Amino acid sequence: MQSARLPYKVGYSLLSGVRLIPQLFNQFQQMRKAIIVRSGGSRVSAVEQMKLIMIPILAGNIRNAHRLAAAMEAKGFTEDKRTFYYSDDYSKRDVYYLIYAIFCFVIVSILSTYYPIFPIDNVMRL
Repeated sequence: MQSARLPYKVGYSLLSGVRLIPQLFNQFQQMRKAIIVRSGGSRVSAVEQMKLIMIPILAGNIRNAHRLAAAMEAKGFTEDKRTFYYSDDYSKRDVYYLIYAIFCFVIVSILSTYYPIFPIDNVMRL
């Protein structure tokens, strides 16, 4: 995020939000399984299931957001200019490496087209 020149608050918020997506999905799956177990195997309508799931998930997410806000405050996220432990600037070596990596990828792609390791023309005949 530092290389993209985003403000650190935006970058940290974006990355922490992305981190919470799998947690939200896991909570949703856990709540669905709990509803199925509690209902004794009887079918619960989708609308009723959403009502039973959304309130606890919202409460849990509000709790997680509060914890995240407390952690950000403890880490010193303020309006002041932020200092960095090390600089993360691009150099000529980075550009040369990128050009070299693209060149190698193109060469390998071309060579693998004309000289395949496993010359299989038709997979259906195996």
